[in-house]
Amino acid sequence: MKILLAADGSPYTQAAARYLREHIREVPAPREVHVLHVQPPLPYAGPAKAALGTDTVERLRREEAEVALAVAKRELQDVEAEVVFSHTGGPIGERIAEYIATHRIDLVMIGSHGFGPVASLTLGSVAQECIRRLPVPILVIPRSTAGRSKEALARAGMAR
Repeated sequence: MKILLAADGSPYTQAAARYLREHIREVPAPREVHVLHVQPPLPYAGPAKAALGTDTVERLRREEAEVALAVAKRELQDVEAEVVFSHTGGPIGERIAEYIATHRIDLVMIGSHGFGPVASLTLGSVAQECIRRLPVPILVIPRSTAGRSKEALARAGMAR
């Protein structure tokens, strides 16, 4: 099974990566985890590149991506799966959809704030876009979920 973990480097990414690590044995083999960080387009890319230089802007974007991916890398060390880390730039939902198609991803995992029932009526904009746009199941992991039982995986069809 191929799983894509959408990573932004936040505590919510950490919780989703931890949840995946804790439950990876429930995922049918062969297991492949793709961790993807998508940087939104720079609003002032032209002026920034003119002021700082293209190489500097690209280096800063690469460093930002490495920091965002590091959160998941720490959680997924020694996980029982092949793990691939990637980053790209552009419209987030669009790039995730392209990655899914290219790599034949079966499931997307995304971290969420994990608010209570009233506040959780509205997910973050990236989670909402993924739910609307993506052609595969999406497992939204609230920050408070890491360490819970197999129930969420079973509901997502991941448990054996």
